[in-house]
Amino acid sequence: MARSLKLRGAVSHRLVATHCVGKDHTGEYLWQCVCTCGKRHVAKAGHIANKQVRSCGCLLAEEASKRFRQHGESKTREGVRWFTMVARCHRPGSSAYHKYGAKGVWVCDRWLNSVVAFIEDIGRIPDGMELDRRDNSLGYCCGKCDDCHGRGIFTCNCRLVTSKTNQRNRTDNHLITLDEDTKALAEWAELLGINRSTLRYRLVKLGWSPEKTLTTPVRTKKEA
Repeated sequence: MARSLKLRGAVSHRLVATHCVGKDHTGEYLWQCVCTCGKRHVAKAGHIANKQVRSCGCLLAEEASKRFRQHGESKTREGVRWFTMVARCHRPGSSAYHKYGAKGVWVCDRWLNSVVAFIEDIGRIPDGMELDRRDNSLGYCCGKCDDCHGRGIFTCNCRLVTSKTNQRNRTDNHLITLDEDTKALAEWAELLGINRSTLRYRLVKLGWSPEKTLTTPVRTKKEA
């Protein structure tokens, strides 16, 4: 235990431990680290002390990309989805990194380390379907590897959905509750026949209540 609490400044490959952030579900100490790529990463104290963790995931991403090309999946739909998923979460140079990796979204070790494992768990992706996270507060997690279990995750956080469903599950999509019925802003707009920009303007700009936003009819130019 004493060793676990004296890791400040300890180096494990690309990671440098900065401070203890608590314990995981097994009671092991967790430490905040800074990777040489600039990203922060939480690792188990034992993994840092024994140099079992090498990076925030960027090193695995680099190595996995090399193996990725060897598996013949680089041009398949699943391979492209895997590559973009890894890039936006673990490559600061990615155009989408600021929306994912920079906000703490990660790819679990099993998927990060193998496109084959990713395809094995997700399956082949049919036309018109997209990869979506069930819980946007979590990363792309298989729910079965040690990395997932160390974070207290035991079920797969990803699913295949239509583009429409995926858009509704975006973190920037408003959820509105009326009479204990909660729907995304886009769903209410479709159900009520009111433009979503009108509903968003009422909520955000005018500060209307959910009830007033959803029940107030849209005035036509003639009525105005």
